[in-house]
Amino acid sequence: MKRHRITMVATAVGALLFLLTLGAPLASADSISYTLSNSNLGSGFTGPFGTVNVSLSGSTATITFTAGSGYVFLDGSIGDLNINGTWSLGTVTGITCATAGCDGSFGNVDGFGTFNQTINSKAGFGSAVTSFSFTITETGTTNWGSAAGVLFANSTGGHVAAHIAPTSLGGACTGFASDGTTSSTTPPGGCAGTVPDGGVTLMLLGGALVGIETLRRKFRV
Repeated sequence: MKRHRITMVATAVGALLFLLTLGAPLASADSISYTLSNSNLGSGFTGPFGTVNVSLSGSTATITFTAGSGYVFLDGSIGDLNINGTWSLGTVTGITCATAGCDGSFGNVDGFGTFNQTINSKAGFGSAVTSFSFTITETGTTNWGSAAGVLFANSTGGHVAAHIAPTSLGGACTGFASDGTTSSTTPPGGCAGTVPDGGVTLMLLGGALVGIETLRRKFRV
């Protein structure tokens, strides 16, 4: 009889815990990621150039930019979004803001169309970062509903964009990347004709030097 009562109590407690967890999704977060797959750096630079994660909890979304391998984020319009409705921008972490602040409002991003929220970092390759994040909070009547509802595509199909640079060129080449398409067909200055060759030039030079040394030894008197 005692064991039966213990079993009944345990069952009741388990049922209560299950009912309590039904309300948990109200405070849960969901997320969606966008890939910065296209850039205006030129055909010699391949992506992905980075990812942008949108994580929504209630009416606040956390936006995280992460650079792809071999690339960094930098300068003005370091991160750009096309946001649904109205919102307030929270604290930006991971970058040093430009003199006028991080909030760049709306702006055109070099061939990738207009984005209604841009973020401005301190200028220069020396201030480049591989990741940064910030929050935005919905303030109007638009209900984002889910992470997928926070952003919408602009005229080029872009939800997000970023100012990027390949680390191999030390800041000599900078441009933009987005999940949308670009109307720009000419690479920015410093990018055209300076595409990294993966060590091919060095290898060819080494081979030439070996060949010269071989000939020198062969014909040496």
